[in-house]
Amino acid sequence: MDTPKPLDNSATDSLDARPPAVVRLRTSFRRYLPYLVGYLIFVLLGIWFLTGGPTQVVVGVLAIVFFGGFGAFASVRVLRRPTLELSPSGIRLANGRGIRWEHIADVGEFRSTRRAVGIRLATPDAELTRTQKFSRSGNGGWDYVFAAGVLPASGHDVVVAIVRYGRAVTGSPSWPSVDR
Repeated sequence: MDTPKPLDNSATDSLDARPPAVVRLRTSFRRYLPYLVGYLIFVLLGIWFLTGGPTQVVVGVLAIVFFGGFGAFASVRVLRRPTLELSPSGIRLANGRGIRWEHIADVGEFRSTRRAVGIRLATPDAELTRTQKFSRSGNGGWDYVFAAGVLPASGHDVVVAIVRYGRAVTGSPSWPSVDR
């Protein structure tokens, strides 16, 4: 696990009394483009398979339906809605789940197979379902994980934005209470 980079606290040294506006972090189209190209390649391969024998036709149809249909559906969902939404009440995830600021124990960037941004809850037993608890063990101890490759900025910049926002909203210059 990577050591978190130190944060520049100059922006949060003078905390504003009013909470900041809602900040929506959307998936970057430029960063999502390789996924779209991948879907397109498999759809084109599926079309090419349609010119073969019966087995190849079945594989071609499955490729077109799966990668064309799933790719279009996933792309619309990912590119239309925010990956993360920061508001005075907490963080809202793309799936609609909300996490209150006081329930967050840590936010950080880490590396598993790729760079990712993680959110660790202060009281995971009360907040997480059994499935999420299982996935926590496979996510380096993080409860929620976001691939840094599809976020609108680098993982470090997203973590800094979340921490600064959280500090401004909670009024605590040490939020989250983790040594950095």
